[in-house]
Amino acid sequence: MFRSSVIHGAVVIALTPLALTAVHAQGFVNADGSAATDLAAAAATWAGDAEFKGNYGQAAMNTQFAYARGFTGKGIKLGSVDSGLKTAHPEFATRQVDGIQLGLVPNQGVYLNDGANIPNPPPQTPWVAGGSFNVTGEYTPPINDNHGSHVSGTIAAARNGTTTDAQGRAVGMMGIAFKSDYYISNTNGNDSAIYGPNVDYNFFHAAYSKLVDEKVRVINSSWGSPGLTSTTNTVQLTTTVYSRYFLLAGKKTWLQAAGEITRARPVVQVFAAGNTGFANVNIRSALPFFEPDLENRWIAVPALTATNTLASFSNQCGMAKYWCISAPGSTINSLSVSSATGYQASSGTSMAAPHVTGAMGLLMERYPTLSNEAVRTILLTTAKHLGDGDAAVPNVRFGWGVPDLDKAMSGPGQLLGSFQAELPQGQNDVWTNPITQTAMQQRQLDEAAEIAEWPANKAKLLADKKQETSAPPLRIG
Repeated sequence: MFRSSVIHGAVVIALTPLALTAVHAQGFVNADGSAATDLAAAAATWAGDAEFKGNYGQAAMNTQFAYARGFTGKGIKLGSVDSGLKTAHPEFATRQVDGIQLGLVPNQGVYLNDGANIPNPPPQTPWVAGGSFNVTGEYTPPINDNHGSHVSGTIAAARNGTTTDAQGRAVGMMGIAFKSDYYISNTNGNDSAIYGPNVDYNFFHAAYSKLVDEKVRVINSSWGSPGLTSTTNTVQLTTTVYSRYFLLAGKKTWLQAAGEITRARPVVQVFAAGNTGFANVNIRSALPFFEPDLENRWIAVPALTATNTLASFSNQCGMAKYWCISAPGSTINSLSVSSATGYQASSGTSMAAPHVTGAMGLLMERYPTLSNEAVRTILLTTAKHLGDGDAAVPNVRFGWGVPDLDKAMSGPGQLLGSFQAELPQGQNDVWTNPITQTAMQQRQLDEAAEIAEWPANKAKLLADKKQETSAPPLRIG
């Protein structure tokens, strides 16, 4: 299978003359809510705030500079598909009282095929084609685990102060987009559930589409595990996994549902890259490699440590490097369902992805007239480069690098394709980042090399396909 893509270098910018009202007034906000006139000084108050420091991922992405400019995700709808949210937790309990929306999205419908979660968590039973499902976004033990609440906290936990533990230490944290409107759809499983062709198309089509019905602009997918047979260590092996989903499964799968929703509706999908230490992301993160029309609405996220090195468990970006950005994912402090006021540290690319989802929320508030795809371009092209190679080009290890919510406040750093920016009459905005097309030019060279290598790779792929068609029917990952 050969992957092809179309790259457009066009940009349309329709900014009115510098007159009348600026999009955002040049005032700044200290962490205590007081006004400030100096950006660096205001940002420093956020960086020193105990609740801000409850998650080191905040400073790693320079979110203090977004908050100092007054951006909190307010008015932006973010969502996730995961193992439910414990809404009684103090980080979410007063959300609607505070005028911030919290949506436990109901997922209702009829299963398309027989199936079961693998492993099957008690007391849940396998489902049958034609049987009904009716699940809320609320955390439901023992079917659900802590995963969904932890992810939700990283995205949207409230800024409501900290408490003190028995040792006198500050306890608490705040979400990246702490004033965003947050919606969650429940997987009806836990993080150990395999997300292979065993899970139902109709269930996840409903889960994703109901979120988009609520006008959610970014959906985080950190849920589930890929299964032992989902090896993506090489392009050829990843192609084999893709064939298992779309050629050999013999039925429509959840990943097709996610792709269909993304094509049809204006939403950006953020996927955890996987925790198997492979040279490439997992199959759900790699999907645009095989279906390029999805790329401008897709983001893959590996996990970083507190020192901005790739976590030992994390998959690399690999073949997904042009739609991949890394984020903090090792020992991330967020919600725990073990007690009403609990927090815990967890690690995984599942913890990295919600940092990116929250960052998108901050940028969407910053750029209220831009499309989801344009905001995604700004996120990627203003990231802090990590690792080797040209700093203007994503690499196979870290992709674009780590989000930089200071630089991202000043417009895109590069053009990745068509980019339309329009402001209403009477408004202006100032973008100061130099804009290049370096990565797009390098990508054209990469794809030319890929074309040249295709004849040599074709025989191996055909041999793999022949071997797959003679293998027993696939049950997982």
